[in-house]
Amino acid sequence: MPALETVRKEITASEFILRQPLRPKKCPDQPKQRAKKARRIKVSISIGAAEAGGERSAEAVIRQADKMLYRAKQGGRNRVEH
Repeated sequence: MPALETVRKEITASEFILRQPLRPKKCPDQPKQRAKKARRIKVSISIGAAEAGGERSAEAVIRQADKMLYRAKQGGRNRVEH
């Protein structure tokens, strides 16, 4: 859980630059300077976690993690639920 919380906090504190629609498919040898008006965004994430172990199948663990993800979103988003 502490590692998941660290990941959530790092992503929330980060700034991302959206790709431009006409961006070349291959990276050029001499990239142009980034446009000053590049769209910068902040994002947050919700994480649902479940522990494997015992007699639980992989499918049961995934279902539990999915349930926890929806609980995190309903609880206000940008959180970790276990």
